[in-house]
Amino acid sequence: MKHIILGTAGHVDHGKTELIKALTGIETDRLKEEKERGLSIELGFAHFDLPNGMRIGVVDVPGHERFIDTMMAGAHGIDIALLAVSAKEGVQPQTREHLEALNLLEIRRGVLVLTMRDLTDDEETEFALEEARETLEGTSLAGIPAAAVSARTGEGMDELKRLIEETAMRAAEEEPEEDGVPTLPVDRVFILDGIGAVVTGTLRGGYLEEGESVVLWPEEIEARVRSVHTHGKNVPRAGPGQRAALNLAGVRRSQLSRGQVVTLPNHGRLATRIDVDLRIAGGYPRIVERWTRARLHIGTAETFCRIVPLAEDAVLLPGESGSAQLRTEKPIFAHRGDRFLIRNDSIQRILGGGRILDPIAPIYKRSSPASPAALQIMSGGSDEAVLLHLLTRGNDPFFPVESLSVYFPMRRRRRKQWIDALEAERRLLQAGAFLIEAGRFQQLQHEIETTLQNFHEQNPLASGMGSSELRNAVESPVSETAFEWTLNRSAEAGVIERDGNLARLSGRQIEFDEAADALRAELERRLQNAGLAAPSEAELNERYGLELVNALTQLGTLVKIADGYWIHRSTYEETLQKLRAAFQTQERMDIAAFRELTGASRKYALPFLEHCDQQGWTLRVGNARKASQRFLSSQTPS
Repeated sequence: MKHIILGTAGHVDHGKTELIKALTGIETDRLKEEKERGLSIELGFAHFDLPNGMRIGVVDVPGHERFIDTMMAGAHGIDIALLAVSAKEGVQPQTREHLEALNLLEIRRGVLVLTMRDLTDDEETEFALEEARETLEGTSLAGIPAAAVSARTGEGMDELKRLIEETAMRAAEEEPEEDGVPTLPVDRVFILDGIGAVVTGTLRGGYLEEGESVVLWPEEIEARVRSVHTHGKNVPRAGPGQRAALNLAGVRRSQLSRGQVVTLPNHGRLATRIDVDLRIAGGYPRIVERWTRARLHIGTAETFCRIVPLAEDAVLLPGESGSAQLRTEKPIFAHRGDRFLIRNDSIQRILGGGRILDPIAPIYKRSSPASPAALQIMSGGSDEAVLLHLLTRGNDPFFPVESLSVYFPMRRRRRKQWIDALEAERRLLQAGAFLIEAGRFQQLQHEIETTLQNFHEQNPLASGMGSSELRNAVESPVSETAFEWTLNRSAEAGVIERDGNLARLSGRQIEFDEAADALRAELERRLQNAGLAAPSEAELNERYGLELVNALTQLGTLVKIADGYWIHRSTYEETLQKLRAAFQTQERMDIAAFRELTGASRKYALPFLEHCDQQGWTLRVGNARKASQRFLSSQTPS
């Protein structure tokens, strides 16, 4: 059964804490100052069981305007709002502000409670109820059921519990996200003697289990869940919608604070630019212009931000909705779809709220503003449409897989299954740590083919183009790792051929014109006659050009023994045959013996023997070489 969180809202002194005590038997005011003044300052937590056996977690928020930030931290994550209005005083300023917050968070289930029924007559109570219902009109809580109660006498409490039960059952019809990524915004931190550091919060998205490794954002602190507690009991795991206390190992109390988010490793990235659907509060007294500064609340975290409306007129009016980008003053943890609130501290008013569209948003310039079509996809598109948009919007066609977690907060296994299915449908390709949309991969392949074709036309004797040179020549900006994957994939498909660091079109043959063909014949004769005493690199370059030398090497006519040293293939094979025959009668051969065998000077003998070492045909033992078994058993090593 789905776990339900009930959250209070309402003006200070309207009896919220007393009401919760009557419902649960738990005093949520923990601080000495709270008990002395009768004023909630911090969030309070409790729980109770309904007659049907459902356990309800309760978050009691302070009602005083000085603690509105604490109220907004508690409002995130609640399923049912318990809006308390004094039957004696009616709707007050904080009633309206709390209601505005609930409305902007789109909390649609709740119960309206007329408190202090014992202090009013029927007429006063009815008047307060009518006023409260009128106040709810036009909000997400319009039409919620109502009960008039007295926490002191118990009048109306059974009816209130019945309404809460009915509302909770409707909320429970929504299936919990069993396979999502768990996130726990921390709302309380403390140390227990003999146990250690404990953080509490309302868990969303998935399950957290005892023994699991977790990360606390935004500091990216690694920890381990030593134990899990829900409603004061040790449990093996906590699920979506539950109030949970996590005893963490591997962290110090000084590293923990309200506003952090506990989640699984590799399931987050920090955000400083966030595209959002923003609705301006209807009662906000100002126009929201470009670069307005305000305080952003997401989960239990808060930071100042600048608001950049993305509409053409670059302003948002009270009661109006539109797309905007939030530029935060410090990095925050956020997922696509998260709800948020914004408050203007200078005038102590809620400015607006809404839903995150893109937690890793691009920078928009006046010359290249945000596309309305793109914003529409991010706002209302399916997960598949959003993913394909992400894969096609950037200059770099490769999208890092690690960034998917903030757009699609699901367990790795489930996300992998989804991506595999899209790849099977040929919508995208998985390139190691990256994804690329199928059409963009085809475009990149075409760019590579066109670039290589132009290179071959301009360099008919070149055996191929270096991969770094090729990457710099294509139009798409691609990382080295992703480009190597593309070249290998293209080679597997038979589009290109690879030879070490060189790439060429598949089936490409070196073409010699009449002049080059004459030089080739001359170069071959010269190296055949030279034996191992081949001309130097400088001599070859001056007379024939290294392009021709490299071309003949690619064709196999010449063999490169070392940097700047080439010999003819016939000389190479003849020398290897002599070397193999010599090893049939002697176990070792030093440089002097090799020189005697081949007639080569030390200048050529040493690099040839080192070449044999590199090929694995000989093994160096002191100043001599031994033949490998592979060399002795083969006919013509190549």
